[in-house]
Amino acid sequence: LSNSTTNYHPVSSTPYKQHPLTNTPYNNNISDYYFMKDIKRSVRNVVICGLKSVQRVVLHKGENINYTLLVEGNGLLGVLGSIGVDSTKTSSNNIMEIQSVLGIEGARQSIINEVEYTMSKHGMKIDCRHVMLLADTMTYRGEVLGITRFGISKMKCSTLMLASFEQTGDHLFEAALYGNVDSVLGVSESIIMGRGISIGTGATELYYEDRGSDREGATELYYEDRGSDREGMGLV
Repeated sequence: LSNSTTNYHPVSSTPYKQHPLTNTPYNNNISDYYFMKDIKRSVRNVVICGLKSVQRVVLHKGENINYTLLVEGNGLLGVLGSIGVDSTKTSSNNIMEIQSVLGIEGARQSIINEVEYTMSKHGMKIDCRHVMLLADTMTYRGEVLGITRFGISKMKCSTLMLASFEQTGDHLFEAALYGNVDSVLGVSESIIMGRGISIGTGATELYYEDRGSDREGATELYYEDRGSDREGMGLV
């Protein structure tokens, strides 16, 4: 980097956008080598231009000779605010970052896009309504919840539903310890208890009024109530 004949003079500098650049006054007691090492270490943290959260950018050639920039790193908000960037054509696969920048609806749409993209690359086609149902389940509480035992425990408090997913013994033991009551309204709970599922055609009940006089082969039976003066008639 230098030779022993180089002379150093103290200089004052202003950090760019509050990035940590420190210049220690030159001390004759510090060797030139360690002084330059300290400067080199500080210069590495200075961002001249661009975004600090972006590690690298790759130019990708797509269909119809369209070029896109594939960015490795985070900082969606900074990218959207950069000069020359078309925000309408900018996307990210970081769902949690999309939630913080664009809101829960943006995160929901990102989940749909990522699932459909992944399945299409494996040659599989899924009805979009199934993917939308999955995305709605993960985001209906206003935050992104994973389909894991931690995320599902935040979605519902049904003991049978949690026990049907993972850690069956732990959930049943905790429910028995605290005396939890399960309403048995969900799909998993109804299957475990052998009840009809309250979705689709099972969401409604049909009542039919069976008129006794219209029944085929009905036999009229007259009987007398000897305990009182009332006379009754019944059908069997």
